[in-house]
Amino acid sequence: PTADTEADDEPLTFLAEAPEEGAPAKAPQTEPEVKAPEPTRLGPVQERLLQLDEVIRRVGDEVSRHGDEICYFFTKGGKRIALRCGVHDGRWAYLERRLRLDPQTLQGKPTGRLSLLYALNAINSAALGLRCILDDDRLRIRRSIYLPQHLGDATLRVACTRLLRESDRALQALSSVRRGTPWPIPTEDLRSEPTPAEELSDVAGELKAAGSVVREVDHSVLSGLGPEAVRFTWEGGELQASHAVHAWKAPTAWNHALLSEPSPAAEALVEDLNQRNRTGAYALSWVPEGVQASIALSPHQCDRAALLAAIYVLRKASSLESFPSLRKE
Repeated sequence: PTADTEADDEPLTFLAEAPEEGAPAKAPQTEPEVKAPEPTRLGPVQERLLQLDEVIRRVGDEVSRHGDEICYFFTKGGKRIALRCGVHDGRWAYLERRLRLDPQTLQGKPTGRLSLLYALNAINSAALGLRCILDDDRLRIRRSIYLPQHLGDATLRVACTRLLRESDRALQALSSVRRGTPWPIPTEDLRSEPTPAEELSDVAGELKAAGSVVREVDHSVLSGLGPEAVRFTWEGGELQASHAVHAWKAPTAWNHALLSEPSPAAEALVEDLNQRNRTGAYALSWVPEGVQASIALSPHQCDRAALLAAIYVLRKASSLESFPSLRKE
């Protein structure tokens, strides 16, 4: 009830108008038929959120909805962390760990913010399955997760565990960068080298069965030819998929970034990538060869459907992403 509507208001009753004297009586009026409202059809994002909500309630606690995100707590090894879950589309969701950040405390060259952005770019390219985003006063660390028809509790639990484990490693490096340590030093040991694994043979078999052109090169599986190729490697105990989105070999800009020296081209690019990483299931990062898009699949999610979904979303990045900040040296 509001100030002008009491809870016990009676519904209005429409009384039939009395006929004029000598006039034929009017036929009694009947109330129009009231049709039951049609059930609201949910879009693919809302349907997925409902499905995820059921799984999250079995994996986490204190689950609540905030707009198009599900908030919950996940506990691992006695550590209880607040996480968020959102949906990109019908195939991909993301898990997010969010931390407050005072921009006034950032130190480093050429500026504290740029030094942190370079470090985040290194983390996004390090095959950790992370996508880091810097806001004005927050740091968001995300991990994408493929959504099959029915997401199992174990798959979500593994994704949450990996997000916490890898983000803890990233935060140790970022803590040093925030205090002014040149960003290449604390981030250089985050990435592990690709290793041979039986899982890669399984990946090659699944892709061949799906009709893909497959090549095996240097502990990796390539699906497709030329600029269409998506590279699969086994790093950090899971499958990493990457795709070259935009070629940009700029050794001068790269060296300036490594040395924390001013470089308008490099600075504009990492700012651009930070904005673009707010959407999409993949992580965009700058590497010496140019811009790449990458995504990780846990051992639970290396089936054919997940592989093809990864290939589709990474190749699509080439047409969706453009970088006006890039220029030739």
